[in-house]
Amino acid sequence: MKREAQVYQSLAQIPHFAPHLVRFFCYDSEEDVLILEYLRDMNDLARHFAEGGRITASVSHAIGSVLGLLHRIDAGQLGADVALPSDAPWILGLHRPPLRFLRDVSAGNLELIRVVQSTPTLCEKLDEMRAAWRPIALIHMDVRWSNWLVAHQRASKGASGIKLLDWETACIGDPRWDVGCALSDTLMWWALQAPETGGEVSRRRVSGDATQAMHGAIRVFWRRYCETARVEITERAPFLHRSLQYAGARLIQSAYERLQQAHNLDRFGVSLLQLSANILQFPEAAVERLCGLDGTAHEF
Repeated sequence: MKREAQVYQSLAQIPHFAPHLVRFFCYDSEEDVLILEYLRDMNDLARHFAEGGRITASVSHAIGSVLGLLHRIDAGQLGADVALPSDAPWILGLHRPPLRFLRDVSAGNLELIRVVQSTPTLCEKLDEMRAAWRPIALIHMDVRWSNWLVAHQRASKGASGIKLLDWETACIGDPRWDVGCALSDTLMWWALQAPETGGEVSRRRVSGDATQAMHGAIRVFWRRYCETARVEITERAPFLHRSLQYAGARLIQSAYERLQQAHNLDRFGVSLLQLSANILQFPEAAVERLCGLDGTAHEF
């Protein structure tokens, strides 16, 4: 809680980023209580999509703007307690868990770990991503739809109508992780759209509609992020490929989190692992076929 309060206090002093935070009031260190603004008429994106909401260009554009602005913040503007470098995310070491890590895991978690360990490609890619971790910018570290608040009526809100929550894990880290996490939630939404029942024609139509919506959302997000974060054109393709690989790792993390009380690896967990394996092994193909982007990631 103290860490989150420090981040809120520090970011609130940055005029171009403060509008994307809920307002910080105070932190009581004795009671370990953090007091933030309560916002009416806003929902988190996880609830929005759980209630049947669709991915829209305006939300994708706003997320790209906020992450781009975040990753451009000069570390010199941050307090010393905030500008701390972080190790690579724990999920990148899932195939080599320490004994203490295994004490409280579920049977479903153990099954997932065994599947990852028995897949050489996944293990190699997790090691590769861990080695490639570059702590060069302030990142949120836990970008997920449940941490985004959006107004109920977003028609004309733009990026000012979106807030990013839960800053206790913010650190100096690899911006490609945040981008990968944003892509991961979109990919997971797409995976959830596949109907389990109905005729083949109906299933193809629903799947096709979901794919089209996902492609549009990712194109808008990626274009806006590159513009706002000022990613050089020559750097966009390698940046996107690594971000997509981090998205694959985040899909494994999502499967793991879903199984924390489960007795075995469920069907959707298997689907997420398969999707992750495909992304990690073939990131260039994932750019075009899965994300609907130009293979160079330069133009759209």
